[in-house]
Amino acid sequence: MRVSAKILLIGTLTAIPISAIYGEPLTKAQTCKNMHKLAKNIMDSRQQGMAMPDIIETVDGNPLFEYFIESAYDMPRYSTDEMQQRSIEDFANSIYAECWKNYKADN
Repeated sequence: MRVSAKILLIGTLTAIPISAIYGEPLTKAQTCKNMHKLAKNIMDSRQQGMAMPDIIETVDGNPLFEYFIESAYDMPRYSTDEMQQRSIEDFANSIYAECWKNYKADN
């Protein structure tokens, strides 16, 4: 796996909770879009051959992120760019849909 891809993944995994903690409360659309981006980066890392333990150690025990990683590694890894891109988009869209359906604001 390219170093830049690993840095992007780690950056994405750490940036989402920081924005939720220090920024304004996120809307449903913003939250689910962030989850989509996270899922896309996780599945891209999976499709590029990053080892699951390397990804797991970046999430510091966050159960939601661990769920995304486990779900990504339950999916097959493809050898062609076309199938890799399709699996990345399908996975990210399924996480977005799950977020959208189950979103509950902390009001």
